[in-house]
Amino acid sequence: MPLRCLALCFILLAETSAIRAPTALHTTNASSARSLRSQFEDQEQVFTRAFQLLEDGIAQNTFPGASLAITQSGKLVALKALGRFTYGPESPPMTTESVFDLASV
Repeated sequence: MPLRCLALCFILLAETSAIRAPTALHTTNASSARSLRSQFEDQEQVFTRAFQLLEDGIAQNTFPGASLAITQSGKLVALKALGRFTYGPESPPMTTESVFDLASV
């Protein structure tokens, strides 16, 4: 259940970011994110169902893309990006370095 909640939070985040077209794609320091990738070699097997849920949502145009990080006991255990920043075909692909606006309403 916590994994589903986390996945839905990122879906909501990606969906609300697509409402307002970004003026520029902001990213974090790419080298810091790339250095973590080697730690997640088995993430495709461990999080197959969660990643499939996100891929299905993108395919059904529920949201254009998602960038997610999954932690367990304070340790980053998965890092993945799927889809695009907006629904447009010319939209840049989502990356693990993508930055989103986050607000509480």
